[in-house]
Amino acid sequence: MTPLDVFGGVMYLLFFAPFLFPLAPWFAKRPRGAWLVCCAAVSVLVLLFPAMFWWGCDWSNCGQGAVAIFIVAPVWLLFAVITPLSAWAAARKLARTPTSDPSRSVP
Repeated sequence: MTPLDVFGGVMYLLFFAPFLFPLAPWFAKRPRGAWLVCCAAVSVLVLLFPAMFWWGCDWSNCGQGAVAIFIVAPVWLLFAVITPLSAWAAARKLARTPTSDPSRSVP
């Protein structure tokens, strides 16, 4: 496996991985949980991208990093904006959904 193959694999991962981040808030059980998951997802989006991009470019040493960043960075930025919109929709749906928790009143 050549360094260019690894760089291509990392770039495919970096291109398609952010598509999963807007789904994260929908796994919460409460509206507040949707927003907490959103904050965590956007933090990962913001912090993970530079780390993975730096590692892929440094390891492969192919000189394609400048070209790839113009393709991949806008996708990550777009999904960093879409994820809070998804969290808003998930929190709104969770707020309207009745909970099935048993009442805690004493007879």
